[in-house]
Amino acid sequence: MRHCRAFTFFLHIAILIMVALSLLGCRKKTKKKDEEEKTAPKSTRANEAAPTRNEPMTESRINAFRLVETEGRENEAAQKVWELVAAEARGETEDCVELSDVTLRFFKENEIVGTVTSRKGTFDRKKQSGSMMDDVVGESSEGYRIEAERIDWRKDKEEIRAECPVKIIFGESVIQGHGLTASVNLKVFETHNVKGRVVINEG
Repeated sequence: MRHCRAFTFFLHIAILIMVALSLLGCRKKTKKKDEEEKTAPKSTRANEAAPTRNEPMTESRINAFRLVETEGRENEAAQKVWELVAAEARGETEDCVELSDVTLRFFKENEIVGTVTSRKGTFDRKKQSGSMMDDVVGESSEGYRIEAERIDWRKDKEEIRAECPVKIIFGESVIQGHGLTASVNLKVFETHNVKGRVVINEG
């Protein structure tokens, strides 16, 4: 009887020791895991916790960009309305692009009636409009010349607009003004706060 009680007592002791060792092992594992998480780089933890995000759209580049607008009826040869060319076009979409070394030409019966050049520009295909900036120079087939820092143009209105100082040169005549509204052939224009010199050749 005494032997049974002693055996039972030692059995309980052994079970208690096993339980205690098991608890200590779990605590050590938990502590080790916590220490690893603390010492892990912040970027790693953030990447594991944060949801994945869509990658940003990459910018596309087109060298020798060229866009031509034509019109014409059936069974007739298409005629150019305008032509936009640039050394390079950049943008995240094909609808709106930024341009460098830009040339814009306007046509009448396939003949160039107006040309505008600039160092920079933009074009919006959906709105069929654009802007030209930095050393903007416009020249008509009849000899008119317009200089400005920025002009805007729209296909539907067939006009060029500026909201900055402009210079209009024709032969020896030079007119300076602020703001400009001009036809695409640069023959009809309106400006404000005009000053300058107009030379009239007699005979």
